[in-house]
Formats: sequence, structure tokens, C-alpha cells
Amino acid sequence: MKQIFSKLSRKLHKYVGLICLFWFILMGVSGVLINHPGLIRAISVPSAFVPSILHYVNWNRMAMRDAVYSLQTPDMLFICGRKGVWQSKDGGQTFLAMDNGYPSSAFEKYTNCLLLTETSGFQQLYAGNRAGLFLWNFESEKWEKIKHKALNHTEVKDIILVGRHPLVFTADKCFSLQDQGQKPVLLPLIFNIPPLNRISMTRFMLGIHDGSIAGLPGKLLVDAVGLALVFMSFSAIVLWYLPRHGKIIFKPRLNTQVYRFFRRYHLKLGIYCVFLLMGITVTGMMIRPPFRQIVLNETISSTWLHFSRLFESQVPGIRRAAYLKKEDTLILGTRTGFFTGPADFSHPFTPIPIDVPVSGMGVSLMKSLSGNRLLIGSFDGLYVRNGNTGAVAAVVENIKNMPVNFENNIKKRAVGAAVKKGQLQFWVDYNRGAISVGPHGLLPRMPGTLENKARMSLYRYLRGVHTGHIFRKWLGQYTWLIIPAGGLILILSLVTGGYDWLHRKGVFSLGDRPGKAA
Repeated sequence: MKQIFSKLSRKLHKYVGLICLFWFILMGVSGVLINHPGLIRAISVPSAFVPSILHYVNWNRMAMRDAVYSLQTPDMLFICGRKGVWQSKDGGQTFLAMDNGYPSSAFEKYTNCLLLTETSGFQQLYAGNRAGLFLWNFESEKWEKIKHKALNHTEVKDIILVGRHPLVFTADKCFSLQDQGQKPVLLPLIFNIPPLNRISMTRFMLGIHDGSIAGLPGKLLVDAVGLALVFMSFSAIVLWYLPRHGKIIFKPRLNTQVYRFFRRYHLKLGIYCVFLLMGITVTGMMIRPPFRQIVLNETISSTWLHFSRLFESQVPGIRRAAYLKKEDTLILGTRTGFFTGPADFSHPFTPIPIDVPVSGMGVSLMKSLSGNRLLIGSFDGLYVRNGNTGAVAAVVENIKNMPVNFENNIKKRAVGAAVKKGQLQFWVDYNRGAISVGPHGLLPRMPGTLENKARMSLYRYLRGVHTGHIFRKWLGQYTWLIIPAGGLILILSLVTGGYDWLHRKGVFSLGDRPGKAA
């Protein structure tokens, strides 16, 4: 019986591995590269290799993250998103790209926020993207980067105006923009946010999956395991091919040496990495549907992240910021919740309970509205909180301007919004694009050049590969099966491979002659 099981295990390991080894290689290579986005930030994927399902329609897929209107020139509108910054001089009917002096790579061009200041006819437009902070010169019509050693190639998450000075937020820092003019200066501000007591289980699983739970050493360890998976997948091809066709490529003696080399290290790396690979695979499955639902609402003590960057910075990942003028306070939307503090940073920030559903990815937009109201959006919808009463209400769309294929039960994923004179004009859903809420239903028209410019950052492309989203064109509604099915197949390959190694060592042989050690 044990011999039958051993033969079955060997066949499963061999043929399952051969059938899925291309997928294993994709997971290993993409995992290593997206773990270090700085290495590939300058590389973009040509539009010919981007599936048409990922092209932009009606400002969707984060083609729009923020929008600002000019108060001095009512028909002037600026919009930013994945493809940089665009300007309209006719209320959103036509747009021109503002590319002069802006980063050229698709990764760095991704723009999170805009701020337009207007005083006595003098305009200044600021843009925050993954490369830092930029200022538009209206005279030369060119972007100029505002440099600071602490803001070099650091993503700007939000820019808000407090009094006369803009505040610039990164994930863990804040700067005050002083001496606005030809040479604005960034001054770092010191602010305190209490350390987290608990974090979501999803974030904990992600920390294990990418190694960030142990900081840079943990990431490098996960990278090494990913490269080991690539080597084992490639060596599996060699071990299968050489006995059949090796004479065509090598001489018999060299053929034997090559075979022995790959067999030896295939076995060694396999047994050394089996538990690490299983841990990485299981946590990767747990942060994606359908298994994510198991841990979605669970939390864990933050002491488990003792060595991570999150713990060291003491700032739980700032995503958005808003200024409440009536109370002269700031509200920070982070990965783990909301914090409030004085606008002059004279006291530490404290957690504030806001009864608004926020997805595990964190808040994606936050804007002040008239009447002491706050607009809050995430992949769990768009809501308005009344600062006077604490009441929360979901934003209702303009039914007359719904897309034809709109279904009311589709989950709303708010990623951007436009506010004019304290009133919400329209907002942007990740899938459906721009949606009107105003009585007139006016929406900006996405330029055809943006629709045709499907060039994608290599980082985003590899993330699509790693999560399976890049294959949605071919798999459609079954795309979600890629991660659980691929993960289970990899675990099966690891278990059978480990069992075969133990059997060769004589652990399960019960008197049979053990094989040679790896």
C-alpha cells in the first residue's frame, strides 16, 4: 500500500509540477519584483501588451483620483489620476495633458492629489504623485519639482490648505509649504500619533506574505524563497527534458553532470524551502477572495509587527487628510482608522470614532464640505459625515446619469471626487467611472487620447499577474479562482515533493532500501 502511495505521490509531484511550472515561475518572478517597486519604477509596459479590459472608460480604474475647480475662472477644471494631470478650460468638455516637466514613467506619473490656490489673480497648482511634489508654472506652462531630502522619490498622499499654507502628507510624514512663489520651501512638521494596539489580520497576513513583518531582512528572505521557486520550476523542466532529449544538446558526460547538478539543488532547495513556501502560499491565499472573508474582521496585537517599518514610524499609513475650518482641526484617514488633532500640531493626534464603513485597503478619498461635513470614500462606498451631529449618510447617485449597465446592487468603490464651493459635484467609482450627484448631471468627458494611452507601469502589470487580474479578459467571472486554485496546486506539489524526499530517506520505507540522500 505504501509503495502504491509513493508511486502516486511521485506522479502527482511530477505532472502537477510540469503542468503548472509556468504559473509557479510567474508567481516567483512577479512576487520578487513587486516587493521592491523602486527597482522597476522607471519601466512601463507598452499598450500592445495591456489587455483591453484594463483600458480606461469614463475615468474609471483610477484614471481620476482628484479634481479641482478654479473659483476665479469657473470653466477651468484640473483632473489627476494614473495618467498624470489634465486641464480643461471649458468646464470639462475637452482636456489637454499637462505633461511638460512631469515624470514620464507610468509608475511615477500616478497622481494622488491636487491643490489649487488662488489669491488676487495669482494661481498656484500643486500635484502630489509617486515621485514627490510638483508645482505648475502657469507662465512657462511647465511642472517644477519641489525638492526636499526627506521627500526624494517619496509618494505624496495628499495636499490640503490650512490658512495660507499648504500641508503635504506622505504615508508617515507631514510638511508645511512656506514662501510660496518662485522657490517654495518644505518644512517638516513633528506630529505624534499613538502607537497601534491592534491591526487587522489581513494586514498581518500580508506582512508574512511579503516579509515586511520582519522589515528589510524579512523581505529579502521572501525574495530568496521566491527565486528558489523559480529555480525549482526551471530545474523541473531540465530534469524532465534531459533524459529524453539531452543527447541532442549535450555530450553524454556533460548531460550527466548537468542533470546531477539540477537534481541535487532541486532536492536541496525544495526541502529547505518547503515550509517557508507553504507559509507564503497560505498567507497569499488568505488575503485574496474567497478565503479573505475568514479573516476580514479579525484583528491581532500590533506587537507582532515589532520589527516592521509600520511599527518603527509610529504612523499607521496616512492615506488622506482633511481640514475642518470650524473646529480648526485636522482629520487623518489611515490604513487602520481615523485620527484627529489640532491644525497647529500643538498636541498629539488621537483616534476618532467615525461610523463609516472603510475597506481593508483604507480610505481612498476625504474632502471637507460646507456645513461642517466630511466626505469619506473607500472600496466600501461613499459617505458624508455631519460634524455637528455625527450622523452618517451614503451618497445617492443621480439616476438619470447612471451608466447603461449599472446595477444597484454592485458594490460602490469610491476612489475620487470633485468638490466646488463646498458642494460635491461628482465622484468616481473604480469600475464605473465618473458619476454625477448634482441636479444638472454635468460630468467631465474623458479625452480619447487617455482612452488610447493604455501604457501601464511594470509594477501595476506584475501586480495584475500576481493577483490574477491581468487574466480577466480570458477568465471573466472565474478570475477569482486563479489564486485559490494555484495556491492549492502549489501546496500539493510541495507536500508530495516533501513526502517523496522523506521516502527516499527511508522514513516511510519500513525496511525498504533507502535512496541516496539529497
